[in-house]
Amino acid sequence: YGADEIGVIVSPSATVEELYLLARICQKLGIEAVDHRYNQRDFSGESQEPSYRSLGLPLDEVAQLDSAFLVGANLRLEAPVLGIHLRQATRKGAKVSLLNSFIQDPNFEMNVRALVAPYHWVTELGGILATLAQEKGQVVEQVLSNIVEGITPSQESREIAAQLLSG
Repeated sequence: YGADEIGVIVSPSATVEELYLLARICQKLGIEAVDHRYNQRDFSGESQEPSYRSLGLPLDEVAQLDSAFLVGANLRLEAPVLGIHLRQATRKGAKVSLLNSFIQDPNFEMNVRALVAPYHWVTELGGILATLAQEKGQVVEQVLSNIVEGITPSQESREIAAQLLSG
């Protein structure tokens, strides 16, 4: 088989390091058909999606952050190098908070852990958004107002919002 006849499907739960190594192997072999979205059924919005997901800053700059908020992340399994950089940031005084559905040990101190079932994440995130909007004296965009309307932010939501505002 030639490279144009081979397709590679990789697990979306693979670590960043594993994905990088697989990308390099495929690049060296000339394989272009690589994807990780085996559970995605609707590709109609694909043209609006970014070419790749990113942090929006170089990985080395993560250690310089004052604040970070992780949603559904398991750093030790999914992105151990990111976890190392966040640990360096916390040693310099950064505050890191987490919204997740299970207890984990990220190897650094968490500021706030909001542990709720995944089907409550929208409510928790809505509480954070509502608190941020209230503290900044702003109105939530109409698209999101239906989500935050009627939400009473939890203590964790208020603490995460305060962290994000201060850092």
